[in-house]
Amino acid sequence: MNPVLSILTPTLPSRQKQYTNLMSQLLPQVHAVDAAVEVLSLSDNYTMTIGEKRNKLISISTGDYVAFIDDDDEIASTYIKDIIQGINTNPGVDTVNFRIVVNFLD
Repeated sequence: MNPVLSILTPTLPSRQKQYTNLMSQLLPQVHAVDAAVEVLSLSDNYTMTIGEKRNKLISISTGDYVAFIDDDDEIASTYIKDIIQGINTNPGVDTVNFRIVVNFLD
């Protein structure tokens, strides 16, 4: 069974702490949903640009949908559930996005 969703994270060995923090938020969510979710990461020592890493991750992913999460991102406790719900609620949709509010602090 192909995954419905591939979560793709480019990272660097020097960012292991951030990556570990992200995975501690992400993996419990992956295991809590009733859907196949693939988590892929690519780490290198600055041998590839971020774009090259993202393209490589896309090329090896097998999910019907992909989402990128950077290693220093914080994700909502319902991030995976909300994406899967958006996909299931709108079969055949090309893109799932969120309404967000961004505040820039001085």
